[in-house]
Amino acid sequence: MKANRTIALLLAVLALVASACGGGDDGTDEGEPATTSSAETDSTSEEATASVEAGQELYVASCQSCHGADGTIGPELPGADGGFVASTSPEELAAFIKAGRLSSDPDNTTGLDMPVKGGNPALGDDDINNIVAYLKSIS
Repeated sequence: MKANRTIALLLAVLALVASACGGGDDGTDEGEPATTSSAETDSTSEEATASVEAGQELYVASCQSCHGADGTIGPELPGADGGFVASTSPEELAAFIKAGRLSSDPDNTTGLDMPVKGGNPALGDDDINNIVAYLKSIS
């Protein structure tokens, strides 16, 4: 009889512990997304800011000589209405920077070549993505 009470007590304690732990439940209803904590949001915001700042430095080093400090001289990037940068997805813009544009391209309105990677072969994918983040921030 005492063994049965001990087993029943252990089962009750285990059930209590299991319900307190939630069995991995994150507290949201099924199908409802978990919310993002403010720490996660702050971290994402800081990463985006760092990306834009890194992109600005890379832009100054690799793009500014042709496009100007804010992208509005020479072959204009944002243009008066946001133009090319605003209307191009980040992925398309990164691919464009990687490929460049020949002056013979019918879409080239400047008559000047845009070299591959803006003439900076050292630019990697992360660098180009940072430049894109910067361009998007000013367009």
